[in-house]
Amino acid sequence: MGILDLLGISKISKVKAELRKKDLIPQADLLQQMKDAGYPDNWNEKRRDLEIEMLVVRKVNIMAAAHSLSRFTDTRDICFQNGLEDAGKYFQNYVDLYAYYIKTILPLQAQQHGN
Repeated sequence: MGILDLLGISKISKVKAELRKKDLIPQADLLQQMKDAGYPDNWNEKRRDLEIEMLVVRKVNIMAAAHSLSRFTDTRDICFQNGLEDAGKYFQNYVDLYAYYIKTILPLQAQQHGN
């Protein structure tokens, strides 16, 4: 049992503090929103496509996408390391999203601009 357990600090509070310490403040805020919503299981292909569309409209480049991928990967790992399985699985969706965007969408855009 750790000191945080003795003090009654929740796992989510511990994770949010760790995320903030690592400058993952947007992810800490998203974690709280997910918790408040009961970790909704609303991620599907349609949701992924909507998220991709927003990235395309915002013209997110490879550097920004790779940075976001890294941030969501770190967040996912921190959640899993601290026993927040539902949160870790939810953040895995963002890891998959950015990996797909980098691997599939950006090369397609480059091809289209090259023609």
